[in-house]
Amino acid sequence: MSTTSSMESTTWYSKLSTKLLSFFRFVGPGWLVSVALMDPGNYEASLQAGSAYGYKILWAVWWSVVVTIIYQVASIYLGLYCEEDLATACRQHYPKWAAILLWLSMEVTIITTDMVEVTGFAIAIQILFGWPLYGGVLLSCITTLLLLAFRFVGFRSLEILVVLLSLLMTVSFFVEWAEAGTDTASFFEGWFVPRIPPGSALVVLAIVGTDVVPQNLFLQSRLVKTRDVKLEERKGAFISNIIETVIPMLLAFVLNGAIISLATVDFYDNSKLPPSLLSSVGLTNVCTLIKQLYNNKKAGCILWAISLLASGQSTAMTATYTGQIVMEGFIRLHMPIFLRSLLTRCISLIPAIVVVSVAGQRGANTAILIGAAIPSGTLAFAVIPLVKLISCRHIMKQKQIPRWCQVFLIVLSSVLIGLNIYLIVAAPGKHTLRHLLSTGSAWSIVGIVLVAIIGSCYIAFILFITLHPFKEEAE
Repeated sequence: MSTTSSMESTTWYSKLSTKLLSFFRFVGPGWLVSVALMDPGNYEASLQAGSAYGYKILWAVWWSVVVTIIYQVASIYLGLYCEEDLATACRQHYPKWAAILLWLSMEVTIITTDMVEVTGFAIAIQILFGWPLYGGVLLSCITTLLLLAFRFVGFRSLEILVVLLSLLMTVSFFVEWAEAGTDTASFFEGWFVPRIPPGSALVVLAIVGTDVVPQNLFLQSRLVKTRDVKLEERKGAFISNIIETVIPMLLAFVLNGAIISLATVDFYDNSKLPPSLLSSVGLTNVCTLIKQLYNNKKAGCILWAISLLASGQSTAMTATYTGQIVMEGFIRLHMPIFLRSLLTRCISLIPAIVVVSVAGQRGANTAILIGAAIPSGTLAFAVIPLVKLISCRHIMKQKQIPRWCQVFLIVLSSVLIGLNIYLIVAAPGKHTLRHLLSTGSAWSIVGIVLVAIIGSCYIAFILFITLHPFKEEAE
């Protein structure tokens, strides 16, 4: 009896060990993708959300994370069951000119987010060492290249490094969150009750743009191919990849919730600070405000800077790798990763230096927020091809998603794209096109004409990539 029990225990332990080893084999890509949800753009959006609106926009963070999990699962499915990754498939199944436009839209998005990441890194360096901001911007080039050298040791080393940096920023914020405390009732109300307070359109756009990141769909569809998966292992690989992606993304939600809580507790309707300061809370001045509130409390600033440094550095590395994948997939141009890093960084260097050196604190915070919001405008150029591809029977080799999944993703994409267009064009409040073009001046009239032309081209291209039949469908 005891022998049988011992054998059963050994068998159970052996099966569990085998499953865990199989799971850890796939750990890595999800963290590389999820780090984009913890970048300086997220920090800026969450800071402004909490300081200006309390917990009222927390729901936008949650649903953005939920939506991005859905799309990342679709990207994983494409990577495992299709012969091509998303960028390569777009090149093969869209006309050349359309593929080039899709590539350019992703390059603009990557460079814009890189500018935000560089700016966040520079601010962290200034807080920690007192360097001028332009010095931190230049230093980011060197550190990114050095850390990308881990890839020559093995891609797994790069994944482990990103995981460690993600854990570092998370621990830093959890310590600060524990000290600050939370209004639990208001926290859960903001989480579950959707509201768009007047003037919050740009902040909501930035939350969507920094959470539902379009280039991540291209990244994950390629990363799942870095593991050697046999045909009979695909189902298990699919489940493992989903789990290891969901965990860090939920962690990213908690991290952003922590930032919103800190900003709410410290700055929202705080009578100790003048309204002029409260209206411009952001990455550039949050440390100064923390010192004013807590009698020159340096520990809080150091923890904040360490977290921001880890955030800017980890996302800069993944952005470089994403750019390489997008370039190779769309135009079949292979570039050494260090050269790709230098090219992207040099392009984003000038606007980053201008933002941190010339715009001033309020202008810099607004510029970072706008940079964080830009990916929401290019989201359609990633989700539409993705949904079309995984719905195509011929391309997916009889492994297309079920009809109900197709309908669900079509509805979700339509709502998401429609919401983004509304927030960009029609939402009330500052820093929206509706506000900028409502002055009645000659410039606003010119702006209306330009917006009408650009908007028409934007909508026309969305309709084209949506309705264009793939070659197999046309036949």
